[in-house]
Amino acid sequence: MWREHMPNGMLLRSHWWATNLSDPRHDYGFERFFKDSQHEKGYPLPIEAFIDYGLWFQQRAVPHVEET
Repeated sequence: MWREHMPNGMLLRSHWWATNLSDPRHDYGFERFFKDSQHEKGYPLPIEAFIDYGLWFQQRAVPHVEET
């Protein structure tokens, strides 16, 4: 998996507000993720926050995904 091959402590150069996953109804953007999680808005964004956002998004938007 991608998340297992990224170095700990890596920081994303993209701003969090420009890194939302596709969500036509805008229900699962970073803004809501920050409200629902312990992560804080910031730049640069730690890779751990981005990975947690992806998992948070998947659990809410497409909960029946099998990891391969």
